Amino acid sequence: MRLWKFNKRSSTLADMSMNRMLLTELIAKGALVGVIAGFCGATYRYLILESEHIRWQLMDGITMEWAIGWLIVMVIFAFIVDRLLAWAPLSGGSGIPQIEGEMLGLFDMKPYRTLASKMIGGVLTGFAGFSVGREGPAVQIGGSA
Repeated sequence: MRLWKFNKRSSTLADMSMNRMLLTELIAKGALVGVIAGFCGATYRYLILESEHIRWQLMDGITMEWAIGWLIVMVIFAFIVDRLLAWAPLSGGSGIPQIEGEMLGLFDMKPYRTLASKMIGGVLTGFAGFSVGREGPAVQIGGSA
């Protein structure tokens, strides 16, 4: 991939200078995107761990009456996650194939919807005790950010 357009009238020094400026700009933008994606991914992991920790604390001394209530809460959370998937369909699944499809132009992902749906859905499923992935969703969250 060429980072500059060749111009016969410009000197080599000018081309090198433009190339260096463009390269510096690309590196700066890449670093900024990396920091934002890393922050979003780390926040997701932290929220998942905290929701699981809270669930374990709540489940520590649970009685049979509370267990039935907990089942009702799980059904409500499953319904909310279902609505989130209807709102942002590409937020379902591991996240890596969705990002690959977006990069290839196969999907038209709405990044803010996907980001919100993935974060909220992950926290609710972790809190309810359902299986929650960490790496794939973190990739999709970083790609959405």
